[in-house]
Amino acid sequence: MFNVVQAARAMTAACISVAVFFGMSAPAAADPTDDQANNDKLLAFLSGGYTPSDCQASKHYPQDPFLARLGCGPDSQPNGPHAATYSLYGNKADLDKTFNVYDASNPCPGTTEAGATTWSGGRVKCGHISYPVGEYMLTWTRDADLVVVNVSGQDPAALWNWWLSAR
Repeated sequence: MFNVVQAARAMTAACISVAVFFGMSAPAAADPTDDQANNDKLLAFLSGGYTPSDCQASKHYPQDPFLARLGCGPDSQPNGPHAATYSLYGNKADLDKTFNVYDASNPCPGTTEAGATTWSGGRVKCGHISYPVGEYMLTWTRDADLVVVNVSGQDPAALWNWWLSAR
């Protein structure tokens, strides 16, 4: 027969167990629509005239383990990109994997060779997009923040100049 003290102890232990279980932080969710904290973190990295109203959260793709991704339309600044993708990752390996997927076929303005180069916050590279025809892209990382950004536009020099002020 339970007495009142034993029942109170059992109830307290059960409540503590439930509180500990539900109070533990869950692993980072890969679906950005369900993880407002990751979306908010990524929104803080918008640059070069982009605002939260210019961008939409992307659904999760199993082949790309981002924690949050924002797809953004045309930038409001003159000569800004036509589109941008901001992606937040949970580790450096996933960040590097995504950065390496983007084309690096064109030298960035001011450089003579195609390929990635370093800047004080990470790496940057320039490429060409086959569709739409005539579009160029610029991709950079913010390594410490685990963010990859890819922008596209018709003028590589304009993209470069925009990036210099936006990064």
